[in-house]
Amino acid sequence: MLKAIGVIVIIAVCTIFGFRLSERLRIRQRTLAQFCLLIGEVSDRIRTGEELLRIFETEEARELIVFDRLVPKIRGDGLNKRDRELLEEFFSMLGMGDAPSQIRRCETYLELLKKREEQAEQQVKAKAALYGKLGFFAGLFIAVMVV
Repeated sequence: MLKAIGVIVIIAVCTIFGFRLSERLRIRQRTLAQFCLLIGEVSDRIRTGEELLRIFETEEARELIVFDRLVPKIRGDGLNKRDRELLEEFFSMLGMGDAPSQIRRCETYLELLKKREEQAEQQVKAKAALYGKLGFFAGLFIAVMVV
């Protein structure tokens, strides 16, 4: 009886671990999509002549980024190191220059971020279901080895 409970626990833990890994991929893709929307909105608001401080006072912007003494702190979940570096680089240099150069910067970083979001979407399609299945089968394998 104790072995049966142990086997069920092992399979459940490994399966949950696999699903958490797949969810992490989905969260990264969603977060990158949110940043793409934010950068597009920033570009549009710069075109209209709105001040940068007012742009980042919105609820959506505060959920994703916070400025601590003009240093951007990225809040997005699931982002890898390169994603964070790219976003911090963009937000730290934003506001330096005239409006046309800032708009070009927004467009450039938006293209870079969209590429990363497309790659994340491809990873979700390719790996998300696989991680869940691998977690289950790894748990099953460990359970068989224990028994």
